[in-house]
Amino acid sequence: MTDPQDLTLELEVEAKIIRANLACDYEDYEILDLAYITSVCSQPYSKNTSIRRPMDYTISKLSELLNWRITSGASTALSSLKLASTTKLALSSNLLGTSKALAAIINTNSMYIHGYTKDKHPILWLRCDRKGWYIGDVAAEIQVCSLATLMQNLMLTLILFRNSELLRNGRPSHRSNAPKLGRNLLRGDRRHVLPPPPSPSFLVAALKGLVKGYPDRLHKLIAAPSGGVMKTVVNIATPLLPSRLADKLTVLSTVEEARLELEGLLQNGLDDVPTFFGGEADHEEFYPKDIGVTADIGESGSATGTGSGTGSRKNVLNFDIDKMMDRMKERCPE
Repeated sequence: MTDPQDLTLELEVEAKIIRANLACDYEDYEILDLAYITSVCSQPYSKNTSIRRPMDYTISKLSELLNWRITSGASTALSSLKLASTTKLALSSNLLGTSKALAAIINTNSMYIHGYTKDKHPILWLRCDRKGWYIGDVAAEIQVCSLATLMQNLMLTLILFRNSELLRNGRPSHRSNAPKLGRNLLRGDRRHVLPPPPSPSFLVAALKGLVKGYPDRLHKLIAAPSGGVMKTVVNIATPLLPSRLADKLTVLSTVEEARLELEGLLQNGLDDVPTFFGGEADHEEFYPKDIGVTADIGESGSATGTGSGTGSRKNVLNFDIDKMMDRMKERCPE
């Protein structure tokens, strides 16, 4: 049996060699710190679980990660977002289209990082009630999801939420005689119908992104409250995933099931469970539904205001990424 100290030293040396190898081919290699590379190296090899991953396999896996970041636009997502609320010069650049698309998505407060699990994993919340079933720009949505790499040194817990106010024990409320879902979606009026689960194309792309762009980063994925459609979508996506990732998916039918699950999972128990899951934490304080997707551009060229504006330029960034990260640092477990 290998001495634990010898194995630790072996992994550290191997991680340094791998990082140096990646540095020769990728400018973005610095996002991969030695702790993460060591973690990837130490995992069991899928073709022979009695040994850990060979160095060549780990280099291939991390090269795929860096290639995915380039092709998906993840490597430039943060800079593109910040560009959306800087200057008139920046807003008139060729990157304006991408910047506006990303800002319009994140301004909905439908995706954000907030809080930790008891195991010190940060949590990415996906609020499906703030998205539509049909997502026109899946690529841009995935770029916004990639901002989870701001927490690059930690594994991630992803929680999908559907509006619990319209559910009773996981089923639609008494307003079951409401107009059909499609007609309401076109009107933008979903008060009387069950909100949609994630777009299938978005969910599949997000899960593939976790495999290619964030190997071994997902700690757990919880979807709740979920009806038959959501379970069908997950069943479709699951065969596309490695078994180690598929085993991390949990689909819960009711708000009560979600509350119990999260109470045992989150850092401060019930105090950290959101009010929309029957807990004490009010996410609306930091991530309200109506943040607005437009703002006025002042004389200096910078964006002003946080609500809907009347300026000719729209979809600038109103979501405060820096404050979100400051809150995460304040809450970070020691």
